[in-house]
Amino acid sequence: MSAWLQRLLALLIKEWLQIMRDKSILAAAFLTPVLLLCIYGYGLNMDMQPVRVALVSESFDPLHDEVRAALFGSAYFALQEEPNMQAAQQVLRAHQVDALLYVPARQRLYQDGEFYAAINGSAALPAQLTLSYLQGALQPVWERLGSNTGVTAGALPLRYSITTRAWYNPDNKSVFYLLPGQLIGIATLVCNVLASLCIARECNRGTIDALLAAQVGLSELLLSKLLPNWLLSLASVSLLLILIEVLFALPVRGNIIFLGATLVLYALSCCLMGMWLSAMVQDQYLACEYAIILSFLPAILLSGAVFDLRTLPFGISLLGSLLPPTYAVQSVKICFLSGGNIELIWRNLAIICLYALLFLLLCCYALNRLRRMGRKVQ
Repeated sequence: MSAWLQRLLALLIKEWLQIMRDKSILAAAFLTPVLLLCIYGYGLNMDMQPVRVALVSESFDPLHDEVRAALFGSAYFALQEEPNMQAAQQVLRAHQVDALLYVPARQRLYQDGEFYAAINGSAALPAQLTLSYLQGALQPVWERLGSNTGVTAGALPLRYSITTRAWYNPDNKSVFYLLPGQLIGIATLVCNVLASLCIARECNRGTIDALLAAQVGLSELLLSKLLPNWLLSLASVSLLLILIEVLFALPVRGNIIFLGATLVLYALSCCLMGMWLSAMVQDQYLACEYAIILSFLPAILLSGAVFDLRTLPFGISLLGSLLPPTYAVQSVKICFLSGGNIELIWRNLAIICLYALLFLLLCCYALNRLRRMGRKVQ
C-alpha cells in the first residue's frame, strides 16, 4: 500500500470515529430528516376535505335529488341543506360553510341555463379547490341535462361538457406533487449541514493546525472529509426514500437508476458546497447558519419544489434557474411521477456535475486561503 493510501485511510478512520462519537451529527443525519419528512408529508397538505356546502333548492324535483346525491355521496363534501337563500347566506357569512349552491327548478334551468354558487373567497387556495370540487361533482349532472343546457358556477360559464383527466396524479393528491421536491429540500439541508461542520469543527477545536502542518496533501484532506460525510448523507437520503414509499406510497414511474444517479450526484455537490462554506467561515455555528440560509431555503422556495417558477417575477425566476436544486427537483419529479424525458434528465445530470466541479474548485480555493493564513498544507 502506498504512503498516500495509508495516510488517506488513517484520515478516513479518524473522521469516521469523530462522527460516531458526536451524537448530534447522527441526529442531524437521521432524526432531523425523518421529522421534516413527517411534517412536510402530513402537515404541508393542500388537499381540502371535506368541503362544507350549503344547498338551497327552488323545488324538490328530480334535479334536486341528482345534485344532492352527487354531493352527499362524495367523501369530499359535507352537505348542509338550508330552507332558503337568506339562511344559506347567513351561514356563509358566519364561515360555517365554504360554499353556497343554489339549484333552480329544472324548467327554470332550461330557460336561464345556470346554477348559482357563492364561494367563501377569504382564502384564495381553498376557494379555488372548492370551486374545482363542485365542478367535478356536478359534471355528471350537467352531462345528463343535455349539451344544449348552459350552467354557470359563480362567474365561470360552463356551457359545454369537458371531460378531464389528470395524468401522472389522477387523484390530484398534493402530497404526490410536493414530496419529490421536499425530498430534495431535506437532502439539501442534511448534506450541507453535515459537510459544513467537518472543517469548521477542526478549526474550533484547534486541530486544523496539526492537520495542515502534517504530511497531508490537499487531495487527502479533501477526500478524508468528503467521503464519510457523503456516505452518511447517502444513507440519510436512502432512509428518506424508504419512508416515502412506506408511509406515502409515492409511485416511481421513471427509471430508478436515473433517480439514484440524480440523488447521488446532487448529494455530492451539496457536500462540496458545505465543505467550502466550512473552510471559508471556519466556525461550525456560522457555517451551519450559512448552509441553511444559502442552500435549504432556496431549495424550498426557489427550485420549483412548492411554487412553479413561472408564477414568480422574472428576476426571482431567473435566480431560481441558476440554482442546482431546480434541476434536481425537475429530474426527481420526472423519475417519480411521469417517467420518460430521458434527455432532460441527462441534461440536468450534466448541470449538477458542473455545479459539483465548481464547488470542488471553491473548496480548493478555501484550503489555499487557509495556507495563506499560515496553516500550510504540505
